[in-house]
Amino acid sequence: MEGKIFNLLYIGIYITIFKAYCLIHDHTEALIYGRKLLDIYCQCGKKEEERDLTILMANIYRQHYRYLEAMELYETAIDITKEMGDRKNEAYANNKVGTIYYHLGDYGKVKEYLEKALAITVQVNDKEGRASSYGDLGAAYLSLGQFDKAKEYLEKAHARIQIGDKGGDASSYENLGTVFQYLGQHDKAKEYNEQALAIRQQTGDKNGEANSFGNIGTVFISLGQYDKAKEYLEKALAIKIQIGDKAGKASSYRSLGTVFQSLGQYDKAKEYLEKALVIEIQTGNKNGEASSFGRLGTMFQSLGQFHNA
Repeated sequence: MEGKIFNLLYIGIYITIFKAYCLIHDHTEALIYGRKLLDIYCQCGKKEEERDLTILMANIYRQHYRYLEAMELYETAIDITKEMGDRKNEAYANNKVGTIYYHLGDYGKVKEYLEKALAITVQVNDKEGRASSYGDLGAAYLSLGQFDKAKEYLEKAHARIQIGDKGGDASSYENLGTVFQYLGQHDKAKEYNEQALAIRQQTGDKNGEANSFGNIGTVFISLGQYDKAKEYLEKALAIKIQIGDKAGKASSYRSLGTVFQSLGQYDKAKEYLEKALVIEIQTGNKNGEASSFGRLGTMFQSLGQFHNA
């Protein structure tokens, strides 16, 4: 009895402290107290509270780009939700693990987890979850170079987005823009990305706004309009630095490196590609690392510096 009273007392204290730190955006301290809360929930067998806090903390880790810690908690959430028979949250956790593998560049794993999530959302008739899984699978197929498959899933996602879901609308436009970009339909790609950008700016989604700027910059690279590309990519980079998105910052540096190379500004190109490479090595992004090494090698070859290439 005494142990239960102490546990209830500590639960109340830790919840208050956890929420307070979340309110002031001190997530480092919030996560410390969140871990203590999780231990008590686990000891007391409070499965619903343990599930909810596990998912909440995983989301915080993911938002701060601490992907491995986020993935560990989402995997725990999958086990808890399976035990509880909570199919909707099981699908959600599988979806989030899939998106983390996307950021880590492991597209085989992306497909595996997102297909699990999609299957569950179909079974439980979760329309919002299904649209999200279609969109994320479309993005995964896009990264695998399977453009027809990507377009199929992204169009399904777009058709299922609920009226008034601005965020889903923007993601759908953005992903379809990327498909048309890869298919060489640059005007169509620009049109969709501009629609995504307008929504991101309306809703104050800074990360999404940066992604849209970056995508439009990439379209201008394909069109050979390098000054325009530089303008949009620098806007993307400024936001990525502001919000602390390391993966996005590396991608912007890499794209700008390509632009400077095309403009014949090789020292600047080398500087930006090396900045991208440092971040990709730090964050374990193997695909990005390979891409930056490849672009540096191509640049050195074009300069006749074969020993560096």
